[in-house]
Amino acid sequence: MKRMLYLAAAISLAATAAQAPGQPVDARTMARIDRILKSTPLIDGHNDLPWALRENHESRIIDLA
Repeated sequence: MKRMLYLAAAISLAATAAQAPGQPVDARTMARIDRILKSTPLIDGHNDLPWALRENHESRIIDLA
């Protein structure tokens, strides 16, 4: 049951992120963002879902048994 909950949560989050509309950004702000990211890359290494799957479900998201 817990596996299905994790799977449903993952699918829900993915669908929500895919549908989220972006906010318009003016050209001046976009240029500033580009300049900052060129000098200081942003790497988001915080993702708990793969870790939870590995630790709690032996890296499986579906029950194959």
